[in-house]
Amino acid sequence: MTKIISLSLAMGLVSTLMANPNIPLDKKALQAKMTKVAGKPSPFNPKENFPKEYFLIPKNLPFALGLVLHHPKSDTLGLSKEQIDTLLKMKKEKQPAILKEAKAIKAMELKLLDLLESNEGNQTKVSEAMAKLVDEIAQKKASLTKAHLQCVIEVQNVLTPEQRKKMEELVQGSHPSKPTVKYVNNPEILAQGVKQAKGLIDGVKPTLMATLKKDPTGVEGTVMCSTKAQEMGANYNSSLPKGSHIRRTAIKYRNPANKPDATDLIVMNDMIADGNLSKAVVVDMGKSFRVYKALPTHKPCLKCHGDANSMPEKMKEIINKKYPHDLATDFKEHELRGVIVSEIEK
Repeated sequence: MTKIISLSLAMGLVSTLMANPNIPLDKKALQAKMTKVAGKPSPFNPKENFPKEYFLIPKNLPFALGLVLHHPKSDTLGLSKEQIDTLLKMKKEKQPAILKEAKAIKAMELKLLDLLESNEGNQTKVSEAMAKLVDEIAQKKASLTKAHLQCVIEVQNVLTPEQRKKMEELVQGSHPSKPTVKYVNNPEILAQGVKQAKGLIDGVKPTLMATLKKDPTGVEGTVMCSTKAQEMGANYNSSLPKGSHIRRTAIKYRNPANKPDATDLIVMNDMIADGNLSKAVVVDMGKSFRVYKALPTHKPCLKCHGDANSMPEKMKEIINKKYPHDLATDFKEHELRGVIVSEIEK
């Protein structure tokens, strides 16, 4: 992984998903998060790459964790469950500290800018306050860079020599072109797909709502979803016409069985960009059509898909035991929770 040091830091964070990363990323949500953490933009750099630009080596230091977990083809590394657990724990522990320190450095740079502008035309040399601030910024950037290098080293040590070599090959190889989807206007297929999707919703919703009414904490609903949802989906599929199949998927999925493929990811990100979650779409897959119907996050969904920190401990235990790599938390009302995909053979 030594050659990865010569690659862009941003790649590990915001790669477009084109294959099967170990952990998919919601690119737009990540960019929004980074913008929020970064805070006030510089008047001279409104499109900064945060936190990349606050490292001492901004253009040549990678986010090794991002590369190994989120690279479009990171699943070809063959990471074990133990390795993924270790890397996710490392990310959870280290990323907040890195972002916090980068934000502090940014604030110092903006303060330096204020000092420069406040005395514009009335100074002949760098003031003592400005010089002191420059030294403090340099020291903080050096410290932050060393901490990040330590993170890269720790990631290297989690990987086997073969995995490190494979990672180099993935990152140094030519970037595959972004896959495209063929949206089509087919009212008949659209109506059939939406009808099948609503059939699944209508079958599951009464049971879930009754469970939530019985137990407002959502714990029983979580148990129901983890034990009955897949079974109910399978039973529903058996009732569909030959050549039709329904499934659920999401960018931030809970059940590994619902992991999205490349087409799913593009369609869901397009839905988010469009902002109209009431509109279903049809995609021509060659031998079949796919009808995608969005699943917005409604208030009851937040019981077990909302703020992870505010969930009942019993619910956390159930989710962590059943889905140790759960990604499906911290949603807000009206956000895209996922989609129902109705696959219809031609």
